[in-house]
Amino acid sequence: PEDMTPPGFYQKLLPSMERPPLQLFKGAFGATDSLPYGDLQLLGWFFTVLYGLGIPVTFFVILYRGRNRLNQTDFGKKFGYLYKRYDAEWYWWETVVLMRKLILAGINILVLTPSGSPLPVPQAALGMLTVLTFIMLQTYAMPYVEIHLDVLETVLLTVNYTFLFLGLSRNMLENMKPYAKDRTMALLVDSFMMVVLVFGAL
Repeated sequence: PEDMTPPGFYQKLLPSMERPPLQLFKGAFGATDSLPYGDLQLLGWFFTVLYGLGIPVTFFVILYRGRNRLNQTDFGKKFGYLYKRYDAEWYWWETVVLMRKLILAGINILVLTPSGSPLPVPQAALGMLTVLTFIMLQTYAMPYVEIHLDVLETVLLTVNYTFLFLGLSRNMLENMKPYAKDRTMALLVDSFMMVVLVFGAL
């Protein structure tokens, strides 16, 4: 059909090249214009590292310095939520949980093509390796005070690993020509993924 779009319509949607479309920090700290993209990228990396690594490291330092006061009431009221669910020898295990989340988030954010598109196969493979490592750490330490929490954590990590494996298999089926048209195999993988999701939610 004939394009009935008014002349110049798309040009109006394009950002002006005379000044950046994002005027971040304009007027703040004496800035008269938006910061250059390179500076914004450095700020992004700085706060990502500060938040992602700063919180686990801070928690570990607090717990390590207070390791002899874990049973004191004043220390427990402030920081008990970080260690009371774990055995005494694994009082710092919350930092391990945070590091696992940080690594998985980093894989999802950083493992991309230069254009910013995701790379499903490397992401899934690295995610599986990460989860498998923490499954082994979890089964070795069994750090929770209550045994059912140890079992639950191990099961959830296993579900996570299985789901990543099935997702990788599904992606391979879609992109491998000999299997791309095999809807039976794709349906089987999708069914397994649904079972894993339901099992993990129970």
